[in-house]
Amino acid sequence: MINEQTFRDRYEAGLNEDQKLAVESTEGCVLVLAVPGSGKTTVLVTRLGYMIFVKGIPSEQILTLTYTVSATKDMRERFVRIFGEEAGKIPEFRTLNGVCAKIILKYASMIGRESFALLDDERTAGIMLSKSFEKHTGDYPTENEIANVKKWITYIKNMMLEEEEIKKLGKKERLPLYEIFRDYNAFLRSKGLMDYDDQLVYAYRLLTGVPELLTYFRKLYPYICVDEAQDTSLIQHKIIALLAGDGGNLFMVGDEDQSIYGFRAAYPKALLSFCEDHPGAKLLTMRENYRSVGAVVAAANQVIRNNVNRYEKQMVTHRPKGEAIRFVKVKKREAQTEELLRVAQSVTHRTAILFRDHESIIPLADLLERRRIPFTLRASDLTFFSNRVVADITNFFRFAMSPSDGELFSKLYYKCRSYLTKRQMEQVVMNAGRTGTSILAAVQQHPTIKPGVKKRCAELARAFRNLLSDRPARAIDRILDEMEYEAYLKQGRIDMGAIFVLTSVAACEKTVQGFLERLSDLRRIIREGDHPVSPNLILSTIHSSKGLEYEEVWITDVFDGVFPSNDAGLSASEIEEERRLFYVGLTRAKERLNLFSIDKLPSRFIEEAGGPRQKQEKKTRKK
Repeated sequence: MINEQTFRDRYEAGLNEDQKLAVESTEGCVLVLAVPGSGKTTVLVTRLGYMIFVKGIPSEQILTLTYTVSATKDMRERFVRIFGEEAGKIPEFRTLNGVCAKIILKYASMIGRESFALLDDERTAGIMLSKSFEKHTGDYPTENEIANVKKWITYIKNMMLEEEEIKKLGKKERLPLYEIFRDYNAFLRSKGLMDYDDQLVYAYRLLTGVPELLTYFRKLYPYICVDEAQDTSLIQHKIIALLAGDGGNLFMVGDEDQSIYGFRAAYPKALLSFCEDHPGAKLLTMRENYRSVGAVVAAANQVIRNNVNRYEKQMVTHRPKGEAIRFVKVKKREAQTEELLRVAQSVTHRTAILFRDHESIIPLADLLERRRIPFTLRASDLTFFSNRVVADITNFFRFAMSPSDGELFSKLYYKCRSYLTKRQMEQVVMNAGRTGTSILAAVQQHPTIKPGVKKRCAELARAFRNLLSDRPARAIDRILDEMEYEAYLKQGRIDMGAIFVLTSVAACEKTVQGFLERLSDLRRIIREGDHPVSPNLILSTIHSSKGLEYEEVWITDVFDGVFPSNDAGLSASEIEEERRLFYVGLTRAKERLNLFSIDKLPSRFIEEAGGPRQKQEKKTRKK
């Protein structure tokens, strides 16, 4: 035990009043709203020491929940580093999945049976999902589509969706989600397996259905602390509430303004209803940002106050105002990359270039690698290379090089307005194989195909031949326009974001073959990190930058339709999440913040941050 004043002198001397209040709030239900850069982890760890060494709470009675395994390790190391030899027995740090695994194992021991094993073979699950996808859509999925399906399965389980809700979601996403979800769960049951999300589902069912199990864990953990509470899903909040009980000691730290994982089922509404769900709860705020200069804090406050579903709070800083935010105006979207190349060539301090999504990183990474300019790529993602649109564009080129390839033609004939029926397609593929002619030439020999269809296929044959003599960027335009692939994408409401990336990479290549080889090289380079590395230049999505800070930050593509993404089709809550993502990006900057403003491309977020208002221009594909 340590005298309270001694503890304050030794461990709280550097804390502000908001932080001290949070550290010494040890009983009952407490929600601490911690703005960016406010010392959240320091407060959490210091509070653990206060509970153990001042209040005499046994460390084994305290459970601290973190969002990731790495965060668990980091917090444990901080606790030992701060309290050293006085730490004694270290309190328990776990992810909620880790706690749920413990709950399931305890129940299995209570009834004398083994629990389901955890799915650890993602490849087998991927094969199963591919078969289900093909069965219900008639189309073989790309890696990107399987990753998307997995994401939605996680979302469904974490948001506890019922059958009709799943079907409604599937209709919105134009996917047979309910059918695939049903097949996937049946597959797991048949193998006696559960996935990571099932750990949550099963643990929740056990806690609600087995009173003695719930009693055991409430007695085991009378004190629960939760880090990054804004990232917690609906079912996770329900499990935490069950463990804490009506009169329990629950301490949650988070910030609804930094909830950016809606696609993973993060549920910030639980923070907004915390005091209602836990009568008598205390609401505290840590308002001071120690990270960013005044100009950044002011802009971030201006932006986030446009959200309605949030607590009213004003982030403050005692740091100097610093440099004004730079709104870097460029004529077109591609010009951002040219400006960033200049930045990369002269960077001397830790500088982050932040993007809305992974695929937007690729054009800059491509040019930096070509010029051997060092950079660090955080949390690389390869799903772009198996994106449906990327696969289609590369298949157009491959068919141009192999015009007798029936498998390729079967994937393309309905995407380029050939007007062939499936039966006709199969017949001409068979005839071409028999006669050794190209497939589109075989169309002209087919006796029952109408003249109008033959004329269209002759036009396509010429277009495919021209692809091989076009420069790659021009060839992509031909596929989109002359071959009417863009019309196919729009009709299917398929996102065209990949087209910008492909065109950017293609602009540096002279031949189609060179373009295809470059895509393959980029995939390897990003996967293996096979490029010169610099600790001062970081390319990252905003999601991957959360919790980090940089001397200087550049944020790209801040215009309506990209960031916020598809703004015309987003709900009010989705717009708010996009704004929270922008807010998180802004608050990564310590000293300097740069935002691109693209001529004639309106941006609600640039305006909210105090930047120039752009005049509306009729939207076209080329930006």
